[in-house]
Amino acid sequence: ILLVGGCTGEESISVSDPLSSHDEQSLSDWETLFADVPDPKTLPDELKADQPLPSQFDVVDTQSPVKSQGSRGVCSIFSTVALMEHLYIQRGAVAPDFSEHFLQWSVKAELGRFVHTSGSNGSANLTAIHRFGVVEERVQPYQSSPWSTYHDERCIKDSEEKRPMICFTNGEPTEEVINAERFKLPPSRWVSSSRRNLKSFIHENQTGIVVGMTFFYQSWNHRKSKLPTNAEYGRQGYVLYPNDEDKEKSLEKRAGHSILIVGWDDDLEVPIVDAEGKQVLDEQGEPVTEKGFFLFKNSWGTIKFGTANPFGAGYGWLSMRYVEEYGSAVTARPPSEELVERCDDGFDNNFDGQTDCDDTLCTASAACQLDPTLELNFEVQSGESIELEDLSEVVSELEVVNAGNIEQLTVSLDIEHTFTGDLQIDLESPSGARVNLIASDREMNLGELKLSKEVAEMRGEWAAGTWRLIIKDHFAEDHGILNGWSLSGVISETDLSEVQNFELSSEVRIPDHDSGGVSSTIDVTATGAVSSITAWLRIRHSYRGDLIVRLLHPNGTSVTLLNREGRNESDVDLKVSVPELIGLQAEGEWTLVVSDLGEGDEGVLEAWGLDLVTPREEE
Repeated sequence: ILLVGGCTGEESISVSDPLSSHDEQSLSDWETLFADVPDPKTLPDELKADQPLPSQFDVVDTQSPVKSQGSRGVCSIFSTVALMEHLYIQRGAVAPDFSEHFLQWSVKAELGRFVHTSGSNGSANLTAIHRFGVVEERVQPYQSSPWSTYHDERCIKDSEEKRPMICFTNGEPTEEVINAERFKLPPSRWVSSSRRNLKSFIHENQTGIVVGMTFFYQSWNHRKSKLPTNAEYGRQGYVLYPNDEDKEKSLEKRAGHSILIVGWDDDLEVPIVDAEGKQVLDEQGEPVTEKGFFLFKNSWGTIKFGTANPFGAGYGWLSMRYVEEYGSAVTARPPSEELVERCDDGFDNNFDGQTDCDDTLCTASAACQLDPTLELNFEVQSGESIELEDLSEVVSELEVVNAGNIEQLTVSLDIEHTFTGDLQIDLESPSGARVNLIASDREMNLGELKLSKEVAEMRGEWAAGTWRLIIKDHFAEDHGILNGWSLSGVISETDLSEVQNFELSSEVRIPDHDSGGVSSTIDVTATGAVSSITAWLRIRHSYRGDLIVRLLHPNGTSVTLLNREGRNESDVDLKVSVPELIGLQAEGEWTLVVSDLGEGDEGVLEAWGLDLVTPREEE
């Protein structure tokens, strides 16, 4: 049986969604998997007669981070978006992040397929991407749990009546989301699921392939297997060809799964296990092994599956024989058009790590031709050296007297240290916005650290005031000295903009163990585009590691300010720059959402606020 991927929900939580705590194993809507599957005999042979292929090969270096689909039945959506992000990285994108949530809606609402099920398949998903396109994750963030009767009384789980589409798409996107910029791929194509054809296509095109298949519980070491499973195989991500009893038991609760194949290892051998979970031995008492596995990227997150896989948590090894007998493969080419930066919207449209005027592609743009009379250059440097002791934190301050907004900022520093990998170095603006310049890394032993770095994250920050360099030594037995540091940059003149402060001080209880959390809204009356934004908040809580905090712009754009950080520490006193929202209009209702994902600890949102820099109104 050849199948394509689509999923319905096993209960789990999504790591890609900030409202997540762990990963489990979600399965597929089996009936949906039959749609569009061609006869494998009709598919072309990819392998050239004289084409040699290596015994090991992968395209892992062009993959986006592993995500988790949570408790929604959307594994084929996740494997397809993983392919799309991979193809954009091939075209030069640095960190593309597309919306699985939006694609789930587009397949059903715009393409008109699989309206009364959570499932989908790779072919339909790629068709929707080609025809209609997908928005970015920041525009329509993924929701890890499906709608229930709490959201709509018609969303009754296991109901005999057909549930409306919104029960599977978690409602409908706003007009602003629907009209947001979309990204597309060329038309999709099927690939024969024989091992030589899959390997040839991946090697020739440097491209992964979406593969869906019948699901066998013991082979996947799934928690709902009626047969014993192997925890170590689960950690390695090994998925073997199913034994006869696994086939029989699995078909009693028929399911499927969809993944992205990204490589192979012809020489990998894994001992076979029987229905009792014991290794199968030959007549000489030696383990019988299965040889030849595809490397794949899964959508069950990074906490449980494949945690010991050499390619990283969330990756696994799938039996080539399994794929040949039970799999169906579909893929696409990289985007055909050049990725374009819009230069004036505050977002990295071509995903190259540079936004608007920081992108060299925008050099000639009118939006980036700043009037020199409206710029002021500044430079300031420290005048004395500072000792750096073991396990200590050192703060060095510089005063910038020039008032205006940062257009460009460069920080330079000179440090001597017996083990520079011990050090974490942050730069903090006068508003309290902090950017990490160097993270502690025990592999980095340079002896000295001379750095000159442009800090794009500080663009739009108010320049005047005290800037702080914060150096933390995380390990003992080493010491050093900060010889000096400096700031240099370009700022706009003071009469172009002004800082406006908005805050709310009424205390609000945060419900315990409730992903929905509590919302607090501030009505911002400032007008014009935001050129700098700092959010601050104070929370009284006995276990801050339970908390997720999101800031929602009036247009629905969501930014995570705090994601279960601090573990067992108490309370939150946070002040952070939010560059993701620069360029958006200030006016409207801004919302702070605080969610508590743990049990047994409660807290209160005491106060929060926004410091916005917007165009100065003419008198």
